[in-house]
Amino acid sequence: MKAGTIEEAARRVTTALERVFFSLDQVAGAFEDLARDVRSRDAPLRATELGRLEPAICRQLDALPAIHGAGVVTAEGLLADQQRFLEWWRRGPTTFERFFLNVDPAVDGFYDYVDMEWYRGPHVEGRRVVAGPYIDYRCADVYVLTFTRPVLFEGAFLGIAGADVPLALFESELVPALRRLIPDAVLVNRERRVVAASRARWSAPYRLDAQATLPFKIEPGPDLRIEARPKVTALRLWSTYCAGESSCSSVAPEAAVAYIVPTMRFSQRVFTSE
Repeated sequence: MKAGTIEEAARRVTTALERVFFSLDQVAGAFEDLARDVRSRDAPLRATELGRLEPAICRQLDALPAIHGAGVVTAEGLLADQQRFLEWWRRGPTTFERFFLNVDPAVDGFYDYVDMEWYRGPHVEGRRVVAGPYIDYRCADVYVLTFTRPVLFEGAFLGIAGADVPLALFESELVPALRRLIPDAVLVNRERRVVAASRARWSAPYRLDAQATLPFKIEPGPDLRIEARPKVTALRLWSTYCAGESSCSSVAPEAAVAYIVPTMRFSQRVFTSE
């Protein structure tokens, strides 16, 4: 297997992830522009103002069919009239629909999003997040991956821009490639919960235990990692990778297993905006 295959496989996964994050960048930019406009008028930011984000959000839903729902979730205390708020839109049977959720802490049974992984990562650590897979009962009633990124204006945290992508869209594209190229290969999250796998016994969202040790690991995007056991022996792989490389004289054959990766293909239909 050529070294270029490794780079190409990682690039395929990363590209699919980055297309979703690119959509979030557009939504975040619209949120920042809204905050800038409100600041220029020296007016308080109210929940009704966030309705102006609808066109930007729905454009991304239209551009990337992989996204089931998207929007923004505000930082606590950001708005003058609502302690917490979300402007969220999702696909309906014929058009995009506004999604409503009780996030008021004063009301019993409210959805406490500030403790959710997809909110804490951007808020506390200032990073992008891919959370899941988990069943999103409130929004899609299917296993989803939630992508989020922080939204900042003049250094202040406004909230997050986020999107839900059904796990099935990722899994259906990954599994055939995993099975064809490598006997034991899984794409897992930070908790080692399976996103996609080459074997049915590792179906999503099964959690790998400590005994399931796969020697190859690579991270194609935030919170996700590929773990695999290649078909070829470590010695063969070491010989192939180290050919002509004097620096490999001190590299153990087992270490060379980290240079093999399955090729993964994502559907142009759901992961491109073209």
